[in-house]
Amino acid sequence: MKILATHPDFAYGGGDFHFYDLICAMKDEGHEIYLATMCCDKYWMGFMRPVIQDCLIVESCCIPGDWFHPMIYTAFKAFMKWGRQFDMLLLDNCATSAPIFKLLFNAPIFFLFFFPRSLIVKSDNFFQNLYSLELSWIEGWCFSFCDMLPIISRFSTRTLQQRHNDISLRRCPLFHPCLPSITIQSLDKVSDDEVSYSISGAFFLSLNRISPEKNHELAIEAFDCLKLLVPESVWNSVQLIIVGNYVERFVQCREYMGKLKCLIQKLELNEKVKIISNVDEVQKKYFLQNCTALLYTPPEEHFGLGVLEGMYFSKPVIASTKGGPVEIITDGKDGLLMKADAQTFAKGMAKVLLDDTQLDELKVNAFKTVQKKFMLDSFKWKLKQVMQFFM
Repeated sequence: MKILATHPDFAYGGGDFHFYDLICAMKDEGHEIYLATMCCDKYWMGFMRPVIQDCLIVESCCIPGDWFHPMIYTAFKAFMKWGRQFDMLLLDNCATSAPIFKLLFNAPIFFLFFFPRSLIVKSDNFFQNLYSLELSWIEGWCFSFCDMLPIISRFSTRTLQQRHNDISLRRCPLFHPCLPSITIQSLDKVSDDEVSYSISGAFFLSLNRISPEKNHELAIEAFDCLKLLVPESVWNSVQLIIVGNYVERFVQCREYMGKLKCLIQKLELNEKVKIISNVDEVQKKYFLQNCTALLYTPPEEHFGLGVLEGMYFSKPVIASTKGGPVEIITDGKDGLLMKADAQTFAKGMAKVLLDDTQLDELKVNAFKTVQKKFMLDSFKWKLKQVMQFFM
């Protein structure tokens, strides 16, 4: 089949890696992939060139989910470039473009579903909540144009049903992501000489995009609470490293970076907490290989590819008791599920620092879980089942 794959913005998040693995798996099945996007830098284009037949980039600064999204304009540009030659459309993260794509290309739509955008924008602001209600109605109508909505977690399935209960679950098969293939290219140990940032001593790693919904402040506040739970000698030797992609062109990301820096200064943790943004895969692998444990701080994450990455490198992950990580981690066996507040997270951090026996068990079981359930072969098998609908 000829497939037009559309993705708003390749920005080094988990969803971007998931989308890349999806189109790679489709290519491996013999399908021809054409890509339309609003942003694909040199890093991503290096991965995309061997996979796609052709590419269209329509540059934009907007955030995925806006009710009049630039992906609508991208749809027209793609139609002008390629015409009606596609057997299937793969849409990701922008339901509002579905009616236009359906009208222009008249092909079945595979919409990769993460989370209702109308819930992501919800806040304490009255006008934003009014906008959320409008967006919810538009979003629900747009979903009706999608022939199949594979969903990345049971948590996201429940959320979709609560928001749009008229959508048939037959169109929404469970479709867990796999461990990103870019992460598993090698397990070779990365040395200090190969990286720009090397860390001496024990450290906790908070690995996620520098964006408000990722809740890095929980890691900072929990780390501050940790000093009351461990001996002074242990506290003096441990650090917190926050690593994630930072998209400076987004206003909310700039504001959030400032908020995190102010919190670190307020808690007088400048010497103990470091924020390192936009690292390459070698540097990220170094942090994953050498950290004591991974802190996964989003309170209600859709799935949690970062959880899989930490577990693959045999690191216990401390995550929230809500959201997608619950479908990955078995509490006390291959990771720790904690209530998403600073004091509770700090207790989990103290446990892995002070109990070497449990730490070793968590490490071994974490790797086994990923190998058994979340590798690329399992992902390809599930994709085959979903793709039968379009054949």
